[in-house]
Amino acid sequence: MLEIGGQVRRGRQAIIDGPKHDLATRYGATYHHMGQIYIDLDEDEATILTYQVAYHLPKASELTTHVDAGGRYHAVARRTEDGRRITRLRLEIVFAQGAPMSFDV
Repeated sequence: MLEIGGQVRRGRQAIIDGPKHDLATRYGATYHHMGQIYIDLDEDEATILTYQVAYHLPKASELTTHVDAGGRYHAVARRTEDGRRITRLRLEIVFAQGAPMSFDV
């Protein structure tokens, strides 16, 4: 499950298809950077916190018009027969700047 911008996506395919619908239709270029990754690991479960900054250009040719955001991803991964798998992922947006950001699709 992925929570992003007030939306909940369930299932692997819904999560995979998200950027194609959310980003590709709105932006000519994007850049997403993740860092400061913290993992708290026990026998069967891991909690993960990572920080991200994302830059979005509605038109790649207009470099000064952009939609930017930063936040934290909160995740839980559980041990399975195939290794650890993320079972929950939530994006907490901490700041936004530039043109207004929308998650309405």
